[in-house]
Amino acid sequence: MRFIGDDDRKRSFVLPSRVVLTSGKVEGAENLLQERPMMLHFNEQCLAWLDNRESHENAGILLDFGRELHGGIRLLCPEVSPRARVRIRFGESVGEALTPVGERGATNDHDVRDFEVAMPWLSDQEWGQTGFRFVYLELLGEEAYVAFKATTAVFVRRDLPYRGSFRCNDPRVNEIFDTAAYTCHLCMQTHLWDGIKRDRLIWIGDSHPEMLTIRSVFGRQEILEDSLTALKEATPLPGWMNTMPTYSLWWLYILADWYRYTGDRQFPDTHKAYILDLTDILLNHIDEQGLMNLGDFFLDWPSRGAPDAMTGVQALAVQALEGVQELLPLWEEPERQQRVATAVRTLRGYLPTDATYKPAVAMAYLAGMISKEQAGAKLSGGVSGYSTFMSYYLLTATAKALDMTTALQNMRTYYGGMLDRGATTFWEDFHIEWLDGSAPLDRLPREGEKDIHGDFGDHCYRQYRHSLCHGWSSGPVPFLMENVLGIHFDSPGGSHITLSPDLGDLTYAEGRYPLPQGGEVWVRCEQTPDGLHTVYTAPEGIVVTVR
Repeated sequence: MRFIGDDDRKRSFVLPSRVVLTSGKVEGAENLLQERPMMLHFNEQCLAWLDNRESHENAGILLDFGRELHGGIRLLCPEVSPRARVRIRFGESVGEALTPVGERGATNDHDVRDFEVAMPWLSDQEWGQTGFRFVYLELLGEEAYVAFKATTAVFVRRDLPYRGSFRCNDPRVNEIFDTAAYTCHLCMQTHLWDGIKRDRLIWIGDSHPEMLTIRSVFGRQEILEDSLTALKEATPLPGWMNTMPTYSLWWLYILADWYRYTGDRQFPDTHKAYILDLTDILLNHIDEQGLMNLGDFFLDWPSRGAPDAMTGVQALAVQALEGVQELLPLWEEPERQQRVATAVRTLRGYLPTDATYKPAVAMAYLAGMISKEQAGAKLSGGVSGYSTFMSYYLLTATAKALDMTTALQNMRTYYGGMLDRGATTFWEDFHIEWLDGSAPLDRLPREGEKDIHGDFGDHCYRQYRHSLCHGWSSGPVPFLMENVLGIHFDSPGGSHITLSPDLGDLTYAEGRYPLPQGGEVWVRCEQTPDGLHTVYTAPEGIVVTVR
């Protein structure tokens, strides 16, 4: 045998929390909600029966496992008619679980979520590897019947302690933090994935918010470094990461930000030659106007092909090359360091468009390309135009250019809208306008209502193809850690930390931030009649300054 590695993820079995609906002849469905020994015997009692005999409709049962999971389903079947088959359909919403592939955007892209299986007698079998909350089991065949003793989800994830935490006086803000952290956790599978149902790949251009969440909640994790390395090895220069020029910018941005957190030069040292060669390629793409002209100005899907995307990409280039500036002193590259410093000034000094698209505005402001007043005027007016991928940058820029209370209220409105529609993880995309007249994802729409999952979406994520668990949507986690608690590393590795909290309209907030070398910084901030009061604890040797 030739072993090539072990799967270090954890497997658990999860009972369904409710029977959403049944169709055809079904008896004993509620028995599936009871905890039972996961072993089959002869003469089993308290079974769930699906029976197509004397029925003109296939028997089916739709189960809700209570929250989004990654994995599959385990079925224990003690009795079944000969050659019976069962159709299994996973869904992130009730509507998706009831919709066959090929209808309303439902697909088997990247994983199979709609398929038929043979159901043997006295069988204990597992199927599926996807993201889901709901599972529909449909019995096929006119004279078929089947009995189930148990139907459990097989929950597969990395067994990670949540070292980072955030709590405040507002339960809605706490729920947003917890849901965002869980969303990112589910996407930490074999590598750092975009989503657990679709885009089960290392899309590095989408991974910066995930990286920020990982370091805020889980601390230093090999999966981030493994993912950066894997994509580099799959992309020999002069190729672009994921075939997209801007994604190579994001790779540099992530790697530099990760070094700021870990302070361990061994990882960037491993990629030194690639970083230097990629940097030279990028410098050669700065045109006479001062534009980072990569030929493809992709910031995010909603701005694809729009002029404002050029401004967003220009800002991304500034931040990526600023990261390279911090790495170059490690390698004593003074000439290249001067060239990069000149490039950053040139890029920052050229604004391709007078952008109004909010994510591009946020990126331009954070890159120092527009003033606080310019950014504030364009970021005001609520969350219309927000995207889940760009939420960290939008919220951070809003807090700095306007005020923290506005940023927190925008977060409550935008992310709270998903929670109000039944989200247990945050989505690939969401527009606040979708709330108007839409039903929650955990039931079918009533007459006159829209399906929040099946009636919306755009670009590559239309209708049920839309992923409802995408790690890039976890931006509230680092936003709250870095801006509300105000935790900033003044030196790579966090030996010197500044706390500059801003509670906005909160009365208190506290949390723990994991340090890369172990241990956590604990911070509590409280509004008092005398002003903001901050206390903290930190491991020995960590210097903390409060501002």
